[in-house]
Amino acid sequence: VVPSAVQLIDGVLHVDYESLIPYLSESIKQNFKDISNLNSKTDQIYQVVDMMYNEFMKKDKRKYNYQTPKRHNNGAVNEPKLTRVNKRFIVSSIAVLVVIAAVLGYLFAPIRFNPSPSPSPLNGPPQTVVTPAPETLVPTTILTPASSPKPPPIKDDPRDRRALIDLYLATNGPQWNVVYWHNNDTMCNWTGVTCNAEGTRVVELNLSQFKLNGTIPESIRDVEQLATLDLSSNNLFGSIPVAMGEIKLQRLVLSNNQLQGTVPPELFGTVSLVELSLDHNNFDAWPVPDNIDQLTQLQVLNLDNTNLTSIPDSINLPSQVKASIQNNVQHHFRQHIPSFTGSKLMDLRLSNGSFGGTIPILSSSIQVLHLAHIFGLNENLSNLGNINNLTDLDLQGNAFQGTFTMPIPVLETIVRLNIADNHWSDVDKSILDVVPEHLEWCRGTKIYFCPLPQWMKTKCGMQCNL
Repeated sequence: VVPSAVQLIDGVLHVDYESLIPYLSESIKQNFKDISNLNSKTDQIYQVVDMMYNEFMKKDKRKYNYQTPKRHNNGAVNEPKLTRVNKRFIVSSIAVLVVIAAVLGYLFAPIRFNPSPSPSPLNGPPQTVVTPAPETLVPTTILTPASSPKPPPIKDDPRDRRALIDLYLATNGPQWNVVYWHNNDTMCNWTGVTCNAEGTRVVELNLSQFKLNGTIPESIRDVEQLATLDLSSNNLFGSIPVAMGEIKLQRLVLSNNQLQGTVPPELFGTVSLVELSLDHNNFDAWPVPDNIDQLTQLQVLNLDNTNLTSIPDSINLPSQVKASIQNNVQHHFRQHIPSFTGSKLMDLRLSNGSFGGTIPILSSSIQVLHLAHIFGLNENLSNLGNINNLTDLDLQGNAFQGTFTMPIPVLETIVRLNIADNHWSDVDKSILDVVPEHLEWCRGTKIYFCPLPQWMKTKCGMQCNL
Protein backbone atom coordinates (compact mmCIF):
# COMPACT_ATOMS: atom_id res chain seq x y z
CA VAL A 1 0.00 0.00 0.00
CA VAL A 2 2.68 2.53 1.02
CA PRO A 3 4.91 2.13 -2.09
CA SER A 4 1.85 2.41 -4.33
CA ALA A 5 0.70 5.63 -2.61
CA VAL A 6 4.18 7.16 -2.79
CA GLN A 7 4.37 6.30 -6.49
CA LEU A 8 0.98 7.97 -7.01
CA ILE A 9 2.11 11.19 -5.28
CA ASP A 10 5.41 11.34 -7.13
CA GLY A 11 4.25 10.18 -10.56
CA VAL A 12 0.86 11.88 -10.86
CA LEU A 13 0.70 14.87 -8.54
CA HIS A 14 4.42 15.74 -8.80
CA VAL A 15 4.54 16.92 -5.17
CA ASP A 16 7.75 17.14 -3.17
CA TYR A 17 6.42 14.70 -0.57
CA GLU A 18 9.87 13.92 0.83
CA SER A 19 10.10 17.35 2.48
CA LEU A 20 6.90 16.55 4.41
CA ILE A 21 8.05 13.23 5.87
CA PRO A 22 10.06 14.65 8.87
CA TYR A 23 7.14 16.93 9.74
CA LEU A 24 4.61 14.10 9.59
CA SER A 25 6.83 11.81 11.67
CA GLU A 26 7.34 14.46 14.38
CA SER A 27 3.61 15.14 14.61
CA ILE A 28 2.80 11.47 15.03
CA LYS A 29 5.43 11.10 17.76
CA GLN A 30 4.06 14.09 19.70
CA ASN A 31 0.51 12.81 19.60
CA PHE A 32 1.21 9.08 19.71
CA LYS A 33 0.16 8.59 23.36
CA ASP A 34 -3.23 10.23 22.85
CA ILE A 35 -3.78 8.34 19.63
CA SER A 36 -2.87 4.92 21.03
CA ASN A 37 -5.22 5.39 24.00
CA LEU A 38 -8.25 5.48 21.69
CA ASN A 39 -10.15 2.22 21.75
CA SER A 40 -11.04 2.06 18.07
CA LYS A 41 -8.54 1.84 15.27
CA THR A 42 -10.94 3.95 13.16
CA ASP A 43 -10.96 6.64 15.86
CA GLN A 44 -7.19 6.58 15.88
CA ILE A 45 -7.01 7.19 12.13
CA TYR A 46 -9.70 9.92 12.29
CA GLN A 47 -7.79 11.62 15.09
CA VAL A 48 -4.61 11.66 13.01
CA VAL A 49 -6.47 12.93 9.95
CA ASP A 50 -8.08 15.80 11.92
CA MET A 51 -4.81 16.68 13.60
CA MET A 52 -2.88 16.65 10.37
CA TYR A 53 -5.53 18.65 8.54
CA ASN A 54 -5.49 21.43 11.16
CA GLU A 55 -1.72 21.47 11.21
CA PHE A 56 -1.53 21.61 7.41
CA MET A 57 -4.01 24.49 7.31
CA LYS A 58 -1.92 26.46 9.81
CA LYS A 59 1.21 25.75 7.83
CA ASP A 60 -0.53 26.60 4.60
CA LYS A 61 -1.50 30.05 5.84
CA ARG A 62 2.10 30.71 6.74
CA LYS A 63 3.61 29.41 3.51
CA TYR A 64 1.06 30.35 0.85
CA ASN A 65 -0.84 33.58 0.15
CA TYR A 66 -4.60 33.68 0.00
CA GLN A 67 -6.37 36.21 -2.19
CA THR A 68 -7.53 39.23 -0.16
CA PRO A 69 -11.32 39.69 -0.18
CA LYS A 70 -12.37 42.62 -2.37
CA ARG A 71 -15.46 44.78 -1.92
CA HIS A 72 -17.16 45.98 -5.11
CA ASN A 73 -19.00 49.21 -5.54
CA ASN A 74 -22.26 47.38 -5.26
CA GLY A 75 -21.25 46.12 -1.79
CA ALA A 76 -20.65 42.54 -2.83
CA VAL A 77 -17.58 40.82 -1.41
CA ASN A 78 -15.58 38.19 -3.27
CA GLU A 79 -14.79 35.18 -1.10
CA PRO A 80 -11.06 34.30 -0.92
CA LYS A 81 -10.09 31.65 -3.41
CA LEU A 82 -7.27 29.24 -3.04
CA THR A 83 -4.51 29.58 -5.54
CA ARG A 84 -3.72 26.70 -7.93
CA VAL A 85 -0.70 25.93 -5.76
CA ASN A 86 -2.87 25.71 -2.63
CA LYS A 87 -5.29 23.32 -4.27
CA ARG A 88 -2.48 21.16 -5.43
CA PHE A 89 -0.99 21.12 -1.92
CA ILE A 90 -4.27 20.03 -0.30
CA VAL A 91 -4.69 17.19 -2.81
CA SER A 92 -1.17 16.03 -2.08
CA SER A 93 -1.84 16.28 1.65
CA ILE A 94 -4.84 13.99 1.34
CA ALA A 95 -2.68 11.46 -0.51
CA VAL A 96 -0.07 11.65 2.23
CA LEU A 97 -2.77 11.11 4.86
CA VAL A 98 -3.83 7.94 3.05
CA VAL A 99 -0.26 6.72 3.40
CA ILE A 100 -0.26 7.66 7.12
CA ALA A 101 -3.53 5.77 7.67
CA ALA A 102 -2.11 2.65 6.04
CA VAL A 103 1.04 2.86 8.15
CA LEU A 104 -0.93 3.36 11.35
CA GLY A 105 -3.14 0.40 10.51
CA TYR A 106 -0.06 -1.74 10.11
CA LEU A 107 1.62 -0.44 13.30
CA PHE A 108 -1.39 -0.52 15.62
CA ALA A 109 -2.77 -3.90 14.55
CA PRO A 110 -0.24 -5.99 16.56
CA ILE A 111 -0.69 -3.71 19.59
CA ARG A 112 -4.46 -4.03 19.61
CA PHE A 113 -4.90 -7.57 18.34
CA ASN A 114 -2.22 -9.41 20.23
CA PRO A 115 -1.14 -9.92 23.81
CA SER A 116 2.45 -9.29 24.78
CA PRO A 117 4.49 -12.13 23.33
CA SER A 118 6.00 -14.53 25.81
CA PRO A 119 9.27 -16.33 25.02
CA SER A 120 8.71 -19.83 23.66
CA PRO A 121 11.21 -22.70 23.82
CA LEU A 122 9.71 -24.35 20.78
CA ASN A 123 9.39 -23.68 17.08
CA GLY A 124 6.07 -22.77 15.46
CA PRO A 125 4.55 -22.79 11.97
CA PRO A 126 5.59 -20.14 9.46
CA GLN A 127 3.18 -17.35 10.52
CA THR A 128 3.58 -13.71 11.62
CA VAL A 129 6.53 -13.72 14.01
CA VAL A 130 7.84 -11.34 16.69
CA THR A 131 11.45 -11.75 17.76
CA PRO A 132 11.76 -11.97 21.57
CA ALA A 133 14.65 -10.88 23.74
CA PRO A 134 18.08 -12.42 22.99
CA GLU A 135 18.00 -14.60 26.09
CA THR A 136 15.00 -16.65 24.85
CA LEU A 137 15.75 -20.19 23.79
CA VAL A 138 14.10 -20.12 20.38
CA PRO A 139 13.30 -16.85 18.59
CA THR A 140 9.68 -17.46 17.60
CA THR A 141 6.32 -16.65 19.13
CA ILE A 142 3.11 -16.95 17.16
CA LEU A 143 0.64 -14.02 17.21
CA THR A 144 -3.05 -14.95 17.09
CA PRO A 145 -5.51 -12.35 15.68
CA ALA A 146 -8.24 -11.25 18.07
CA SER A 147 -10.84 -12.26 15.51
CA SER A 148 -9.77 -15.94 15.77
CA PRO A 149 -11.60 -18.10 18.31
CA LYS A 150 -9.76 -18.58 21.56
CA PRO A 151 -8.00 -21.96 21.76
CA PRO A 152 -9.38 -24.40 24.30
CA PRO A 153 -7.54 -24.56 27.61
CA ILE A 154 -4.44 -26.77 27.50
CA LYS A 155 -5.03 -30.01 29.40
CA ASP A 156 -1.52 -31.40 28.98
CA ASP A 157 -0.04 -33.31 31.87
CA PRO A 158 2.74 -30.97 33.06
CA ARG A 159 5.23 -33.83 33.54
CA ASP A 160 4.76 -35.07 29.99
CA ARG A 161 5.00 -31.57 28.59
CA ARG A 162 8.15 -30.77 30.57
CA ALA A 163 9.77 -34.05 29.45
CA LEU A 164 9.06 -33.31 25.78
CA ILE A 165 10.48 -29.82 26.12
CA ASP A 166 13.56 -31.29 27.82
CA LEU A 167 13.99 -33.65 24.86
CA TYR A 168 13.58 -30.75 22.45
CA LEU A 169 16.21 -28.67 24.20
CA ALA A 170 18.64 -31.59 24.67
CA THR A 171 18.56 -32.54 20.97
CA ASN A 172 18.89 -29.13 19.28
CA GLY A 173 15.18 -28.74 18.62
CA PRO A 174 15.40 -25.61 16.40
CA GLN A 175 17.24 -27.70 13.81
CA TRP A 176 14.75 -30.58 13.73
CA ASN A 177 12.99 -31.68 10.59
CA VAL A 178 9.72 -30.75 12.28
CA VAL A 179 6.54 -29.23 10.95
CA TYR A 180 4.96 -27.96 14.20
CA TRP A 181 6.14 -27.94 17.81
CA HIS A 182 5.00 -24.82 19.62
CA ASN A 183 4.79 -23.88 23.27
CA ASN A 184 1.48 -22.01 22.94
CA ASP A 185 -0.41 -25.09 21.80
CA THR A 186 -1.24 -28.43 23.37
CA MET A 187 1.50 -31.01 22.95
CA CYS A 188 -1.10 -33.33 21.43
CA ASN A 189 -0.94 -31.18 18.27
CA TRP A 190 2.83 -31.36 17.98
CA THR A 191 4.25 -33.32 15.09
CA GLY A 192 5.08 -36.91 16.01
CA VAL A 193 3.14 -36.80 19.30
CA THR A 194 0.06 -38.95 19.92
CA CYS A 195 -2.00 -38.54 23.07
CA ASN A 196 -4.62 -40.63 24.81
CA ALA A 197 -8.33 -40.17 24.17
CA GLU A 198 -8.61 -37.57 26.94
CA GLY A 199 -5.83 -35.47 25.37
CA THR A 200 -3.81 -35.32 28.58
CA ARG A 201 -1.00 -37.91 28.39
CA VAL A 202 1.42 -38.85 25.62
CA VAL A 203 1.17 -42.47 24.46
CA GLU A 204 3.33 -42.36 21.33
CA LEU A 205 6.37 -40.33 20.28
CA ASN A 206 7.70 -40.91 16.77
CA LEU A 207 10.60 -38.64 15.82
CA SER A 208 12.38 -40.94 13.39
CA GLN A 209 14.59 -39.06 10.90
CA PHE A 210 13.91 -35.68 12.52
CA LYS A 211 17.62 -34.74 12.73
CA LEU A 212 17.73 -34.94 16.51
CA ASN A 213 21.26 -34.14 17.64
CA GLY A 214 22.07 -34.66 21.30
CA THR A 215 21.25 -36.89 24.25
CA ILE A 216 18.10 -38.50 25.64
CA PRO A 217 17.22 -36.71 28.91
CA GLU A 218 16.50 -38.62 32.11
CA SER A 219 13.13 -36.89 32.37
CA ILE A 220 11.80 -39.15 29.61
CA ARG A 221 10.87 -41.45 32.49
CA ASP A 222 8.12 -38.98 33.44
CA VAL A 223 6.11 -39.81 30.34
CA GLU A 224 4.60 -42.69 32.25
CA GLN A 225 1.97 -43.75 29.72
CA LEU A 226 4.34 -43.76 26.76
CA ALA A 227 3.83 -46.97 24.79
CA THR A 228 5.87 -46.24 21.65
CA LEU A 229 9.17 -44.37 21.48
CA ASP A 230 10.81 -44.22 18.06
CA LEU A 231 13.92 -42.03 17.85
CA SER A 232 15.61 -44.02 15.08
CA SER A 233 17.82 -42.62 12.32
CA ASN A 234 18.97 -39.48 14.11
CA ASN A 235 22.27 -38.36 15.64
CA LEU A 236 21.72 -39.28 19.27
CA PHE A 237 24.77 -39.94 21.41
CA GLY A 238 25.45 -40.57 25.08
CA SER A 239 23.90 -43.43 27.04
CA ILE A 240 20.38 -44.81 27.13
CA PRO A 241 18.88 -43.55 30.42
CA VAL A 242 18.54 -46.37 32.93
CA ALA A 243 15.22 -44.83 33.98
CA MET A 244 13.79 -45.73 30.58
CA GLY A 245 13.33 -49.24 31.96
CA GLU A 246 10.70 -47.82 34.31
CA ILE A 247 8.32 -46.94 31.47
CA LYS A 248 5.85 -49.60 30.37
CA LEU A 249 6.94 -49.32 26.77
CA GLN A 250 5.61 -51.57 24.05
CA ARG A 251 7.93 -50.37 21.27
CA LEU A 252 11.42 -48.96 21.80
CA VAL A 253 13.23 -48.14 18.54
CA LEU A 254 16.63 -46.43 18.82
CA SER A 255 18.20 -47.84 15.65
CA ASN A 256 20.77 -46.00 13.53
CA ASN A 257 22.17 -43.51 16.02
CA GLN A 258 25.52 -42.96 17.76
CA LEU A 259 24.49 -44.13 21.22
CA GLN A 260 27.30 -45.15 23.55
CA GLY A 261 27.79 -46.67 27.00
CA THR A 262 26.27 -49.97 28.01
CA VAL A 263 22.73 -51.10 27.31
CA PRO A 264 20.78 -50.97 30.60
CA PRO A 265 19.76 -54.51 31.68
CA GLU A 266 16.57 -52.92 33.00
CA LEU A 267 15.28 -52.67 29.44
CA PHE A 268 15.09 -56.47 29.25
CA GLY A 269 12.86 -56.49 32.30
CA THR A 270 10.19 -54.40 30.58
CA VAL A 271 7.65 -57.20 30.21
CA SER A 272 5.33 -55.09 28.05
CA LEU A 273 7.87 -54.75 25.22
CA VAL A 274 6.68 -55.97 21.83
CA GLU A 275 9.61 -54.51 19.89
CA LEU A 276 13.17 -53.75 21.02
CA SER A 277 15.40 -52.37 18.25
CA LEU A 278 18.82 -51.07 19.30
CA ASP A 279 20.73 -51.94 16.12
CA HIS A 280 23.52 -49.91 14.55
CA ASN A 281 24.86 -47.97 17.53
CA ASN A 282 28.26 -47.58 19.19
CA PHE A 283 27.63 -49.24 22.55
CA ASP A 284 30.44 -50.40 24.77
CA ALA A 285 30.94 -54.16 24.84
CA TRP A 286 27.94 -55.71 26.56
CA PRO A 287 26.23 -59.10 26.95
CA VAL A 288 22.57 -59.84 26.39
CA PRO A 289 21.35 -60.25 30.00
CA ASP A 290 19.79 -63.44 31.29
CA ASN A 291 16.54 -61.67 32.09
CA ILE A 292 15.70 -61.51 28.37
CA ASP A 293 13.27 -64.36 29.11
CA GLN A 294 11.08 -61.79 30.88
CA LEU A 295 10.15 -60.30 27.51
CA THR A 296 7.20 -62.63 27.19
CA GLN A 297 5.37 -60.42 24.68
CA LEU A 298 8.38 -59.66 22.48
CA GLN A 299 7.83 -60.01 18.73
CA VAL A 300 10.76 -58.04 17.24
CA LEU A 301 14.33 -58.09 18.59
CA ASN A 302 17.04 -56.29 16.59
CA LEU A 303 20.56 -56.17 18.05
CA ASP A 304 22.57 -55.94 14.82
CA ASN A 305 25.86 -54.04 15.09
CA THR A 306 25.63 -53.42 18.82
CA ASN A 307 29.06 -54.71 19.98
CA LEU A 308 27.71 -57.80 21.73
CA THR A 309 30.05 -60.08 23.65
CA SER A 310 27.70 -62.95 24.47
CA ILE A 311 24.15 -64.30 24.33
CA PRO A 312 22.48 -66.62 26.86
CA ASP A 313 22.78 -70.27 25.82
CA SER A 314 19.04 -70.76 26.19
CA ILE A 315 16.38 -68.17 25.36
CA ASN A 316 12.70 -68.76 25.91
CA LEU A 317 10.46 -66.25 24.15
CA PRO A 318 6.91 -67.60 23.93
CA SER A 319 5.62 -65.06 21.41
CA GLN A 320 6.15 -65.32 17.66
CA VAL A 321 9.53 -63.59 17.43
CA LYS A 322 11.65 -62.11 14.66
CA ALA A 323 15.19 -61.91 16.06
CA SER A 324 18.18 -60.38 14.29
CA ILE A 325 21.57 -60.47 16.07
CA GLN A 326 23.96 -59.98 13.15
CA ASN A 327 27.34 -58.34 12.63
CA ASN A 328 28.64 -58.68 16.17
CA VAL A 329 32.17 -59.95 15.60
CA GLN A 330 34.24 -57.24 17.29
CA HIS A 331 35.14 -59.47 20.23
CA HIS A 332 35.06 -62.82 18.42
CA PHE A 333 33.12 -64.45 21.21
CA ARG A 334 32.77 -68.18 20.76
CA GLN A 335 29.65 -69.94 21.85
CA HIS A 336 27.01 -72.26 20.48
CA ILE A 337 23.96 -70.86 18.77
CA PRO A 338 21.32 -70.42 21.49
CA SER A 339 18.76 -73.20 21.55
CA PHE A 340 15.75 -70.87 21.87
CA THR A 341 13.98 -73.66 23.74
CA GLY A 342 10.26 -73.02 23.86
CA SER A 343 10.52 -69.93 21.68
CA LYS A 344 8.12 -69.52 18.78
CA LEU A 345 10.72 -68.14 16.40
CA MET A 346 9.53 -66.92 13.03
CA ASP A 347 12.72 -65.26 11.81
CA LEU A 348 16.28 -65.82 13.15
CA ARG A 349 19.28 -63.99 11.70
CA LEU A 350 22.73 -64.58 13.22
CA SER A 351 24.96 -63.92 10.21
CA ASN A 352 28.47 -62.52 10.69
CA GLY A 353 28.66 -63.73 14.25
CA SER A 354 31.19 -65.76 16.19
CA PHE A 355 29.33 -68.97 16.90
CA GLY A 356 30.57 -72.53 16.84
CA GLY A 357 29.42 -76.13 16.96
CA THR A 358 26.35 -77.66 15.41
CA ILE A 359 23.16 -75.89 14.46
CA PRO A 360 20.82 -76.73 17.37
CA ILE A 361 17.25 -77.94 17.16
CA LEU A 362 15.25 -74.81 16.50
CA SER A 363 11.59 -73.92 16.68
CA SER A 364 9.50 -75.84 14.15
CA SER A 365 7.68 -72.60 13.28
CA ILE A 366 10.74 -70.76 11.96
CA GLN A 367 10.42 -69.48 8.40
CA VAL A 368 13.62 -67.46 7.88
CA LEU A 369 17.05 -68.66 9.02
CA HIS A 370 20.21 -66.72 8.14
CA LEU A 371 23.50 -68.26 9.33
CA ALA A 372 25.91 -66.80 6.77
CA HIS A 373 29.63 -66.25 7.42
CA ILE A 374 29.80 -68.08 10.75
CA PHE A 375 33.11 -69.88 10.42
CA GLY A 376 32.76 -71.88 13.60
CA LEU A 377 29.78 -73.96 12.43
CA ASN A 378 30.19 -77.53 11.28
CA GLU A 379 28.50 -79.15 8.28
CA ASN A 380 25.80 -81.09 10.09
CA LEU A 381 22.43 -79.72 8.95
CA SER A 382 20.33 -82.63 10.20
CA ASN A 383 18.70 -80.61 12.98
CA LEU A 384 16.96 -78.49 10.37
CA GLY A 385 14.72 -81.47 9.65
CA ASN A 386 12.25 -80.58 12.40
CA ILE A 387 11.37 -77.24 10.76
CA ASN A 388 8.06 -77.55 8.96
CA ASN A 389 7.85 -74.34 6.98
CA LEU A 390 11.35 -72.99 6.31
CA THR A 391 11.16 -70.71 3.27
CA ASP A 392 14.41 -68.70 3.42
CA LEU A 393 17.77 -70.34 4.29
CA ASP A 394 21.15 -68.57 4.01
CA LEU A 395 24.29 -70.65 4.69
CA GLN A 396 26.70 -68.67 2.51
CA GLY A 397 30.39 -68.45 3.33
CA ASN A 398 30.68 -71.01 6.15
CA ALA A 399 33.44 -73.07 4.51
CA PHE A 400 31.36 -76.25 4.86
CA GLN A 401 33.10 -79.33 3.44
CA GLY A 402 32.25 -82.90 2.50
CA THR A 403 28.94 -84.01 1.03
CA PHE A 404 26.05 -81.59 0.67
CA THR A 405 22.79 -82.82 2.12
CA MET A 406 19.58 -81.13 3.13
CA PRO A 407 16.61 -82.53 5.09
CA ILE A 408 13.80 -83.36 2.70
CA PRO A 409 11.19 -81.31 4.70
CA VAL A 410 13.34 -78.23 4.04
CA LEU A 411 13.60 -78.94 0.31
CA GLU A 412 9.83 -79.32 0.12
CA THR A 413 9.13 -75.81 1.48
CA ILE A 414 12.21 -73.76 0.60
CA VAL A 415 11.70 -70.64 -1.57
CA ARG A 416 15.08 -68.91 -1.27
CA LEU A 417 18.34 -70.85 -0.78
CA ASN A 418 21.90 -69.53 -0.58
CA ILE A 419 24.63 -72.17 -0.20
CA ALA A 420 27.42 -70.33 -2.07
CA ASP A 421 31.05 -69.96 -0.94
CA ASN A 422 31.29 -73.33 0.80
CA HIS A 423 33.52 -76.30 -0.01
CA TRP A 424 31.13 -79.21 -0.52
CA SER A 425 32.50 -81.67 -3.02
CA ASP A 426 29.42 -83.69 -3.95
CA VAL A 427 25.72 -84.18 -3.23
CA ASP A 428 24.07 -86.81 -1.10
CA LYS A 429 22.45 -89.36 -3.42
CA SER A 430 19.32 -89.47 -1.23
CA ILE A 431 18.24 -86.04 -2.47
CA LEU A 432 19.15 -86.41 -6.14
CA ASP A 433 15.56 -87.04 -7.14
CA VAL A 434 13.96 -84.52 -4.78
CA VAL A 435 12.55 -81.51 -6.58
CA PRO A 436 12.01 -78.33 -4.49
CA GLU A 437 8.81 -77.23 -6.16
CA HIS A 438 8.60 -73.85 -4.41
CA LEU A 439 12.19 -72.77 -5.00
CA GLU A 440 12.28 -69.35 -6.71
CA TRP A 441 15.85 -68.18 -6.08
CA CYS A 442 19.05 -70.11 -5.44
CA ARG A 443 22.76 -69.40 -5.31
CA GLY A 444 25.46 -72.04 -5.01
CA THR A 445 29.12 -72.82 -5.64
CA LYS A 446 29.56 -73.56 -9.31
CA ILE A 447 31.67 -76.72 -9.41
CA TYR A 448 30.70 -80.05 -7.78
CA PHE A 449 31.43 -83.64 -8.59
CA CYS A 450 28.75 -85.31 -10.66
CA PRO A 451 25.98 -86.21 -10.44
CA LEU A 452 24.01 -83.09 -9.54
CA PRO A 453 20.22 -82.71 -9.24
CA GLN A 454 18.76 -80.91 -12.23
CA TRP A 455 17.33 -78.07 -10.09
CA MET A 456 20.85 -77.21 -8.86
CA LYS A 457 21.96 -76.76 -12.43
CA THR A 458 18.98 -74.75 -13.65
CA LYS A 459 18.11 -72.67 -10.59
CA CYS A 460 21.40 -72.39 -8.69
CA GLY A 461 23.74 -72.06 -11.67
CA MET A 462 25.91 -75.00 -10.52
CA GLN A 463 28.03 -77.28 -12.67
CA CYS A 464 29.68 -80.62 -12.03
CA ASN A 465 32.91 -82.26 -13.02
CA LEU A 466 32.86 -85.87 -14.19
